[in-house]
Amino acid sequence: MKSIDWKKDHILYIANEIPEGSDSPDEKKMRSKIEPWLTAVFQSEHLSLLLGTGITTGICYEAGISPQAMQRIQFTTEKTKSRIMPILKLRKLTEAVLILKMISVLQ
Repeated sequence: MKSIDWKKDHILYIANEIPEGSDSPDEKKMRSKIEPWLTAVFQSEHLSLLLGTGITTGICYEAGISPQAMQRIQFTTEKTKSRIMPILKLRKLTEAVLILKMISVLQ
């Protein structure tokens, strides 16, 4: 990739090489090289791979954040909250009862 001059009008890089004549491409000659690749890219599986991972990853890196990997994410749901809240309320109630008992002992 270091040999590619990114300032040129036409950049063609196929199978790890720059084809002859890519500086001023002839449409008829280059079509046989480009068309199979372009057809494969726009097949649904290939396109979804590019759009699903490549573009998203590239945008994330450009934005300076790390892209989401394929690991599990922990979400807090209302169901989880509804299980935790009674426990927390019971704990606070228990603490309040203990404090009241301590106050009554001190009196």
